[in-house]
Amino acid sequence: MAQDVSEILDTSNKTSTKQETELFSEKQKRMFAVFKKTLKIDNGKTSVRAHINDQNAQKLFKELST
Repeated sequence: MAQDVSEILDTSNKTSTKQETELFSEKQKRMFAVFKKTLKIDNGKTSVRAHINDQNAQKLFKELST
């Protein structure tokens, strides 16, 4: 929340304007970098590798949550 990326962890969150989409994309990149750096368990690393090209942190979080 301190870095204003909490909507990434809300898997139902959708953007509506171009500006919101661009900001959301930057937040995705930031959150993905956090996941990449901090996830140390095997299934976490596997999920990070699966999303290395799209850097979709929201989808990654949803997969790890289930």
